[in-house]
Amino acid sequence: MRFNFYKMAILVVILSICFFQSCDKNCPVCPETPVPESYYVYFADDNGIDTNYIWIADSQTDSIVDSIKTRNSIRHIDVSLDGNYLAATMTYDSIFIFDLETYEIISKIAPPELIGLDKALFCHNGKNIIINSYQWENILKYDIATTELIDEDTAYFQFEGKFKSMPYIYGTRFELEHNWHYIFNYETMETVKQFAVVRPDESIPHAMKMTLSADEKHFYFIIRPDKIFKYEIATDSIIDSLYIINGAYWGDLKCTPDGKFLLVSEIPNASDMMGPLGTFLIIGLDDFSTFRRVSTWGIL
Repeated sequence: MRFNFYKMAILVVILSICFFQSCDKNCPVCPETPVPESYYVYFADDNGIDTNYIWIADSQTDSIVDSIKTRNSIRHIDVSLDGNYLAATMTYDSIFIFDLETYEIISKIAPPELIGLDKALFCHNGKNIIINSYQWENILKYDIATTELIDEDTAYFQFEGKFKSMPYIYGTRFELEHNWHYIFNYETMETVKQFAVVRPDESIPHAMKMTLSADEKHFYFIIRPDKIFKYEIATDSIIDSLYIINGAYWGDLKCTPDGKFLLVSEIPNASDMMGPLGTFLIIGLDDFSTFRRVSTWGIL
C-alpha cells in the first residue's frame, strides 16, 4: 500500500465522547480559575495490526489510559449518552455491548436481517440501539439487555451521526447524480426531513460526508471535489464555504465538543495515485477559516 492509513484512524472510525465534566461555580471545591473540561475519547484502530482493541484516551492528559480487547474488524463504536455503555459494531455480523465500568460484554446482538453491519447508535434512554447495514435497506431498533427486536422501518440511508437534544439520527443516501440527506426520529421510527444540499444557483453538489454542529443548528458537508459547506438547518441554506485540498474528499469530519473547531481528514480519491498524501485539517468555527493543516501520512 502507498499510504500509512492507520494515522487517520481516529477520524475514519467515529470518535465517541463521554464523561463530559465542567463546573463554573466559585466555591471551596471549585477553583476560581476554571479547570479545562475533561472527557474520554474512545477510538478503534483500523490499521490491520491492532484491530481487536478499543483505545481510551483522556483529553486532559492527552494520553491513552486504557483499552478494551474485543474481536477483529471493528466497524464503528458509540457510547451511550449517560456514559454507561459502549456498542462496538463488527464489520460482518454482530454488535457487542460493553459495560464501561467493568469493560465486560453484557450482550451480543446479531441481526439475521442484515448482511454487513454499518453502524449501531444508542438511543437517548441508553437501553436501545438503532442499527443499519451496508445495504441501508432497513433500520432496526433493539433492546440491549434482552437483544430483542423492538421496531423497524424501511428507511434507506447510511447513518452519519445523531442529535443529543432530540431522538434523531441523520445520514446520507448515495445516488449517482447527487445525494439525499435524512433526519430520522428513532422513537416514532419516521423520517422527519429529507433534503439535498442546493446552491443559490439551484445546482446540487455531490455532498460526500456530513456532521452536526455542537449547537445542533448546522450541518457541515464535505463537497466533492474541494469544499466544506456550512449548512443552516432551519433555513435549508448554505451560509458559508471553505476550500480543502482538491480531490481529498474521501475523509471524515467531526466537531469538537466545545463547538470551537471542525476536524477534517483530507483523504484523496484512492484512484488518484498522483494526488495529495493526506492531511489533518482544523477549521476554526468562529470565523469558519483554516486554523491549522497538518501532514499526517507517510509513504510505505
